[in-house]
Amino acid sequence: MLRKLSDTFLDDLKRPDGLLNRFLVRVKNDHTLMMAIRKNYINIYYRGGSLIKLTECSDGGYKAEFNQNYFDDNPIKLPKSKIHELGDVNAWINIFPYLKQYIDIKFSKTQKNEREFQQVIFRENNFSSIASSTEYFFSDIEYTPSGIGSKFRFDMLGVEWSAKQRKNGSTCRPVIVEMKYGDAAIGGTAGLGKHLTDISDYLKTNTAELTYQINVQMEQMRELGLIELGKNNHKIEIVEHAKPLVLFVLSNSNPRAVTLLNAVQEIMNIFREEGSVIEQSLGFELRFFVANFSGYAMHKVNMLNVWQFNEVLKALRENSNPS
Repeated sequence: MLRKLSDTFLDDLKRPDGLLNRFLVRVKNDHTLMMAIRKNYINIYYRGGSLIKLTECSDGGYKAEFNQNYFDDNPIKLPKSKIHELGDVNAWINIFPYLKQYIDIKFSKTQKNEREFQQVIFRENNFSSIASSTEYFFSDIEYTPSGIGSKFRFDMLGVEWSAKQRKNGSTCRPVIVEMKYGDAAIGGTAGLGKHLTDISDYLKTNTAELTYQINVQMEQMRELGLIELGKNNHKIEIVEHAKPLVLFVLSNSNPRAVTLLNAVQEIMNIFREEGSVIEQSLGFELRFFVANFSGYAMHKVNMLNVWQFNEVLKALRENSNPS
């Protein structure tokens, strides 16, 4: 199920007089929002929650939806769902502040930390003031690969584009991000080792499909001006047969916690030793993101392999328990 927009949908978003252009302008002018491309629809997210879903209708126009699960008490009356003219667009945009407030209240009771931080990563590396200097750009969040039902999702998809290769947009490789917020998310049935097994099984037969999906979304996002590339506004394409990068982002983990150390050592046991045949045959490279001082701007130098990351953890634990 390829996530992309039709030419009509794309045109209605990016053309200044297009029916949906005000939604795109609002996203660009409000960095608490992000737009995600789906199959013939888009989500505009706020704090990782869907502020509005816009779906192209077969009979013309678009359908607008707000997830009413965010309404705990005193729901407001929503504008009509069918969008045919500019007045319909304005009616939805005018209630964005109220819809944001409902999401704020809902998330104060039922936290969605991983999704909220996914959006932060998306913003910082795609369209913040420092985005053009990063080396990672993202095309999607919460991606369910086709043909596997609801077995698992990839938290984020994107590309690694080295700063040394910016003169050519066809030098990227695919990136799969798995994000964990806090130590409770690291172990158990959805732990780090389980993610690696799922990803390895998927990539054995679906790397080409994944590459094509990322390429399509990245190009449509570039057309919409949702990626800040500075002077290097080339078409972004993944090199054929490029080895995917699987990137663990462990947000707000406790460096003293044994949970993380155990999970990393479990992965080391899977790989057995650095440079082993097992590592080479997995079909991807594994890295752990270590922030550059503070924040989520991503650079290759901040990506550590499992042995390097284990040494960092050991040093942190030793420093936190002085003799």
